[in-house]
Amino acid sequence: MSDIIFPCSKCGKDIQVDEQFKGQSIVCPICNKETVIPLTQPKQTRLTVAPHEKPTAPAPLHPQPVQTKKKGGTALDKTVATARRRKITNAIIVVALLIALPVIGYKFFPDMMHSVVGKYHSMRGETNATDVATNTVATAPTNAIPVVTNVPPPEWNIAISDIEIPAIKAQGSIAGKEFRVDVARLDKNILYLRQGTNAVPEMEFQVFTGLRATDTVDGKFWNIPVTQKAGALTVVKRWTPNPAYAPKQLNFGGGGYALRLEFGTPSGGKTPGKIYLSLQDPEKSFVAGTFVALPAPAVTSITAQPGAPVGNPQTAGQPGSQGSQPRGLTPAQRAARPATSAQPVDQKFNDIYNHK
Repeated sequence: MSDIIFPCSKCGKDIQVDEQFKGQSIVCPICNKETVIPLTQPKQTRLTVAPHEKPTAPAPLHPQPVQTKKKGGTALDKTVATARRRKITNAIIVVALLIALPVIGYKFFPDMMHSVVGKYHSMRGETNATDVATNTVATAPTNAIPVVTNVPPPEWNIAISDIEIPAIKAQGSIAGKEFRVDVARLDKNILYLRQGTNAVPEMEFQVFTGLRATDTVDGKFWNIPVTQKAGALTVVKRWTPNPAYAPKQLNFGGGGYALRLEFGTPSGGKTPGKIYLSLQDPEKSFVAGTFVALPAPAVTSITAQPGAPVGNPQTAGQPGSQGSQPRGLTPAQRAARPATSAQPVDQKFNDIYNHK
């Protein structure tokens, strides 16, 4: 049997089937729609291609002009290249700034850079002490007191025997006001934690360790619960409600507080430590955190030159003045005093006060 070739009634594409199916309905394999096979072979003009000949493409109705790429590229290519070069240049500038800024900062602003680096290490828990004198993080010795990081700000807590001391600069409150430690000093084994740098501090905690002035606080620690009375240390709270008046002071000598105090190994005259102190006062005063205690300032002495006046130079030699001799002494005492004195200032005034 021969085949019938007919166009699909829907899409017009030629379909070839066996003539035994003429007159039947089939689904077009091209458009997937139903069409009917004719009874006879329709007349049509078929294009035959000689074997091994490649069909030639029909010529376009409107020939397109041939585009030749000009030397240097098009405007779009130039824009893309410029944007790419700009991105590379910006990246190089950013990298250069990241490298140069720390170098410039350490060269011209060393204090600021040390403070930034110290705060970064403090946040990561790589140090446990803060130099309150320069407000920079001090590198603690290898055997310094370990601290715990990533803790919330401290709060008043009378049951502090089993809690960790926060690894932050010592802070808290006194008489209901926020308290921060600006200066920490260790004078004759008495710990002073002060807010403010004036001669009279704004607020202050004092802890009398009970050690002799010749003893060392290296590695010493105290853990005093609120219920302990015998053997408790003396703790002093000082604050200034009104700057026009003298500070107020409240002593806790026989308990009434909970204290955890630890000292590390002194280094360079500075002693790191940490404290958690909660008082049983109405305002719930407390302080908690780390500190670096500085030594007490050295006592200066005044040495008078032979024949030089010791009193007020503006009144020395004037009528009615004491001249070079301090007031309050008898003529015999004045004659007995040497012309040169190397006594400390405090001792000198004590001698004058006691008429020595």
